[in-house]
Amino acid sequence: MLLAEPQVWRRHLALNPREATDANNLIREVLGSDPEHRKALLFYGEVMIDRQNVAEAMPIYLKLVAASMGEDQAIKKPLAHLLAMPGAVELVEERLPPANKAGADIYGYLGGLAKDVSELAVGTRLYRTAISMDGRRATYLLNHMHTLELSWAYEEALSDAVAWLRAKVSAQSGARVGEVALASVLEAITQGQSGYECVLDPGVQVEGSPERAAMGFADPAGISTENESQVGADGLKAGSKRSDQLDREGLDLLAVCFTLCKICYVGGHLALLPPLIRLIEAEHRERDLH
Repeated sequence: MLLAEPQVWRRHLALNPREATDANNLIREVLGSDPEHRKALLFYGEVMIDRQNVAEAMPIYLKLVAASMGEDQAIKKPLAHLLAMPGAVELVEERLPPANKAGADIYGYLGGLAKDVSELAVGTRLYRTAISMDGRRATYLLNHMHTLELSWAYEEALSDAVAWLRAKVSAQSGARVGEVALASVLEAITQGQSGYECVLDPGVQVEGSPERAAMGFADPAGISTENESQVGADGLKAGSKRSDQLDREGLDLLAVCFTLCKICYVGGHLALLPPLIRLIEAEHRERDLH
């Protein structure tokens, strides 16, 4: 009964604390003969959380996460609660040293749990560690940017995105998302400078009328629309869709580009938008995306 209904037993023990010692001894006995026993681990882990015993609970949940890689729904709520406790992230870093690249997925998963329960500072820290462990995967950056958005930390989101893009382009000069070179995305954000801050100077010169220049948009008269309704440079007719499909990584990279546009807009960096939008609009227009 104890292992069949661990949550019922937790409530029972809360009302009958005298039985807690016997229950704990039984759990330890079960785990002694089978250290991977899922229900025993869940029960013991939740009891340790109830007692605010982070040091005992965290190793149990890290074991459960590694075994299921996020598929076990039963661990999400208690683990999210555990991550909000003082010292929890430090224990994760102790058990899974950031130097061990194999743990990046676990850090990313934990970052998502923290974000979902509005522990944004914890989520940001975990995502940053995941990025440092495996800088090849755009999914960590994407979710990190979303977490910073929720914190209204738009400057951090842009700065971290630029740093990630620089590292990506440096390691893989031909990196692309669809037909768009990531080097071009980086150039659009930084305008060839060391950081995006250079385009925030109110004295920046933008071709076009003074009113549109103040918002960073070029005069439409200076943009060629010749044959726009016919065939584009890539050979696709307007309104047609690409037949090739982006893989998961490609979709994440494209989502990073879209998120960059959103952050530039809500953060007030309108001068960055026109060149960035021109780069990625074709990928948006010519693909079936949600």
